[in-house]
Amino acid sequence: MARMMRHLCAERSIDIPDVCIAICQPLMEDQITIQLNGRPHRTAHGATVTSLLSELGFAAQPVLVERNGTALFPRDFEGTLLNDGDALEVIRIVAGG
Repeated sequence: MARMMRHLCAERSIDIPDVCIAICQPLMEDQITIQLNGRPHRTAHGATVTSLLSELGFAAQPVLVERNGTALFPRDFEGTLLNDGDALEVIRIVAGG
């Protein structure tokens, strides 16, 4: 992880002290990467669909969620743990006329 961070920062001509890497590395390891609407997104290890929706600002909004190609019922959001590599599609429902 530290090597990857150094490489990414070297590409951008950013100098990161080792102390920053030592602090950030454990934080990065407590996260997972999912695909959210086709893009990589990091979230907390142990996150549920409900906590992800809250993180995204969709907690109080009606949404459709598909996880790894399967639509989820809203009643299942809280009990659905996200895993590293999961693919989620989140679509906000809007009404209009």
